[in-house]
Amino acid sequence: MKYSRSLRLAPRLASLALAGLSLLPPMAQADGPDDYFLEDAIPAALQRYSSERQFFLPQVTSEELEDLVAGKVVVTVLGKGTTSDGSEISAMGVAGLAVIDAPRVLAWLALFGGSGKGSGRYTRATLHDLPDGGYVRYQHVNLPWPFKDRHWVIQAEKNAALARASDGLIWEHRWGLHDHGQSLVRPAFEQGEIPRLSDEQVRKSIYLPSNHGAWIMFELAPDKTLLAANLDAELGGRFPGAIARRFTKMQMRAGFRRVAELARHVHLHYDGEPLVHDGFGQPITRQDAINAATRWLGDGRVAVLD
Repeated sequence: MKYSRSLRLAPRLASLALAGLSLLPPMAQADGPDDYFLEDAIPAALQRYSSERQFFLPQVTSEELEDLVAGKVVVTVLGKGTTSDGSEISAMGVAGLAVIDAPRVLAWLALFGGSGKGSGRYTRATLHDLPDGGYVRYQHVNLPWPFKDRHWVIQAEKNAALARASDGLIWEHRWGLHDHGQSLVRPAFEQGEIPRLSDEQVRKSIYLPSNHGAWIMFELAPDKTLLAANLDAELGGRFPGAIARRFTKMQMRAGFRRVAELARHVHLHYDGEPLVHDGFGQPITRQDAINAATRWLGDGRVAVLD
């Protein structure tokens, strides 16, 4: 799998990985003593990541820090060029941050605990499961005329080395285009592993030249999680870059808000199908989710569905 220091749009976001998520109301406002704690904890977490990372997350300005503490999503279009340490950034690079008022394990399940089949214009199919929660996945987005559909194959993994190096502070799920992904598409389609799509749709879709990125979660406190995303993809063809960036920013904001909402009740529905692995690559059980919700919400507010 090819990783670079540049950021690339994600499977779920950017080139429309979050195509199925709807806009939700802004996350709850933070107030009180937590404000002062977060003002120190957020920059410290980002600084820790910058010393260990493979992907780039910008340090926040004072205005952005105020927005994060107030419960807002901060999204930055990074622009083309290089960072101070020489990392390359393409014109499509986008980074986002938000504070989720929930334990990290529940925010993680809210992000990764879906059915994995796609919806609407977006189709995905897992071709191979890899150890410790990794996978090889085909993804396809049906774009409106006059644009041609896009598709790609990614290889994703949990960055267990980063989790260990940061003493568990940082969980990272990262992906990049599979080295031989394009050659996997036709056999997978012919074997019925790719649902919902016709032969013509697959044949006429443009394969993405690049797609790299990461979801990163920092445990700031037992009930405070810093969610970060680093996304960048080249869509190929004649797709206007301004439209892609605008769409990515909108979908990233919607996706972050969706995670914040789902984290409050994901323990009611998570049953290990599909099984989600944490940042160390260890399975998260249904009981893990219930225990986290109980510690957070209290016994009286945790109703478990059979």
